Amino acid sequence: MRIAVTSMDKSLDGPVSKRFGRSHYVFLADTDTRLVRIIDNRAFASLGLGAGAKTAGMLAGLGVAWVATGEIGRESFQIL
Repeated sequence: MRIAVTSMDKSLDGPVSKRFGRSHYVFLADTDTRLVRIIDNRAFASLGLGAGAKTAGMLAGLGVAWVATGEIGRESFQIL
């Protein structure tokens, strides 16, 4: 299973991002392989409108099954 955690910091010690689409980084953990990948999300975060939808689309395409984040918009939630 793939789990995503949004963050403003590129550190595993950083807090979970309060806003899904505005997160600067996404930590993607695979429970089967036990690997963690850090995804730079700053390009989507700077979009303004549609940032959450773009981030959600990327995570859906990566097969993410579970997301730990702060506030998430309606469109992003539906995409996930």
